[in-house]
Formats: sequence, structure tokens, C-alpha cells
Amino acid sequence: MANGLTLAEARRLIDAALAWAEREGKAMAVAVVDAGGHPVAMARLDTASILAAEAVVQKARAAAWLGRPTAAAVETGRQWPHVYLSFTVAAQGQITLSKGGFPILRDGQLVGAIGAAGGTGAEDEACARAGLRALGFDTWEG
Repeated sequence: MANGLTLAEARRLIDAALAWAEREGKAMAVAVVDAGGHPVAMARLDTASILAAEAVVQKARAAAWLGRPTAAAVETGRQWPHVYLSFTVAAQGQITLSKGGFPILRDGQLVGAIGAAGGTGAEDEACARAGLRALGFDTWEG
């Protein structure tokens, strides 16, 4: 299991998340990265925008690098915009701080992250959580 997540796990996470999107009629893209933020797998529904496909890797990378859901970074940005700006500058454009990215933990250790894009922030979160739920990972709810 190189880098914590296998390609097979990443595909299953993506398949479950995109199955949710199809059921809900949402044009989504989903990506999984390893603990270092390197892409493991990405897919988008035929109806999803190219921009969504680009954003998902950056959302997942942000969740991996921050070690928390990207929604937390969004809230930080509201309260302390200079902190939000410092995150984006330090990452040299490689992250997107918007809702829909979640770290993936196994036995309390960061093994990667998932990102979803193409809907509202709440829809992006629900899509990514569907993938996490399908494989028994923490869904970061309550």
C-alpha cells in the first residue's frame, strides 16, 4: 500500500462519490490524493465542467496539506483573510480553499484526501462524504 492509499481504494472512493452525484443529478468531478497531496486518481462525469476537474485535485491537496476539511479553511478565511491569503501564497497556486475536500485517515494517520467539485459547497461536501462513507472512512460529520 504505497503512500497509504491504493489505486483500487482511490477508484472505489471516486466511484461511490460519482454514483451519489449521478443519483442526485449533479455534474461532479472527484479526485483522491495521497498524504503528500500527489494525485492518485481523478474522474469527472461527462456533464461536469473542465474547471471542476481542475479544482478537485487542488481541493483534495488542500485537505491533505491542512489535515482538515477545506470548509475549516473557508471559515478561517472569513475570520482572518490574511491567513487564507498566506495559505494560498505558500501553496503557490496548488490548492483551492473551498468546501468539498476531506482528509482520509486510517488508524488516526493521514493517508490521503478526497475532493469533489461541480455543485454548491454543500453538494461538493455531500459527494465527497459519499465516497468516504462507502469505504468506512471518517466523514467528518459532527
